[in-house]
Amino acid sequence: MVSKDEGKDITVYYQRLEESFGYNFELYNIVSEEEAEGIIKEIAQLMCNQSYDHGQEWRIENIEKLSCEINNLFQKAEYNVLFRIKDAY
Repeated sequence: MVSKDEGKDITVYYQRLEESFGYNFELYNIVSEEEAEGIIKEIAQLMCNQSYDHGQEWRIENIEKLSCEINNLFQKAEYNVLFRIKDAY
C-alpha cells in the first residue's frame, strides 16, 4: 500500500505473469492516469534496483497500460510491466 500526502491510501496488487517475464499491477484509489503511471514507473524501477541484490540486473522492457477508469465510484488502473535481464536478449 502506498500512502499519499492527502491522507488517501493507494492500494497496489501485483502478480507475476505466467506467459512472460513481467508482472501485472492493479492500482486502486488513484486520482489520475498520470499518477498511476508515475507509481508504476517508480515500482518498476525499485524492482530493477532490488534485482541487483540477487545477482541479476533487470531492465524495464515495456510498460503497458491495460485499463484506467477514474470516476466517482471507481478509481482503478491496470498495467503490465515486462522486464528483461541485462545483456540477455
